[in-house]
Amino acid sequence: MEKDSFTNVRKIDENNIEDAFKLMQSNTYFYSRTQSHILTLDECREDITALPPKVDLEQKFFMGFYKGDDMIAVLDYVEGYPNENVLYLGFFMLHMDKHEKGIGRQIINTFIKTTKNNNFAEIKLACYETNEIGYLFWSKMGFSVEKMSKKVVDGRKYNLVEMHITLKSKINP
Repeated sequence: MEKDSFTNVRKIDENNIEDAFKLMQSNTYFYSRTQSHILTLDECREDITALPPKVDLEQKFFMGFYKGDDMIAVLDYVEGYPNENVLYLGFFMLHMDKHEKGIGRQIINTFIKTTKNNNFAEIKLACYETNEIGYLFWSKMGFSVEKMSKKVVDGRKYNLVEMHITLKSKINP
């Protein structure tokens, strides 16, 4: 693993959206499998406030992981969705130059531990079936398939693999 893989974490907003956009542009693999157009800055900007149904903006976090001045990863999650015991991981991307160095595993292991320590029982996510690298990563991280669903992007239907990891037994009142 790369020594000191990240030095700080900052919320992504208008002040550092260009960093996130640059990082996201680096991952041509992901976007070639999930949409039929080139990523735009406006799409990246929209990701900051994109929410699932019946969720408040206060529940959403879009974070950038930095090594020095360079953003090396982005992580988007929503607390309490689809129910209060669940954290929904909407997006995770590592800069392409940082793949296969253990950095993604380190970030997600820390995220899982922190989520568990904050009393969430489960983390859910959806991975494009066409994103074989992402699916393999999430499987190695301990996430298992819950069900399949569909998503339409640019008029094209994609299969989504809905995955989850249980952090602790749900407490019955």
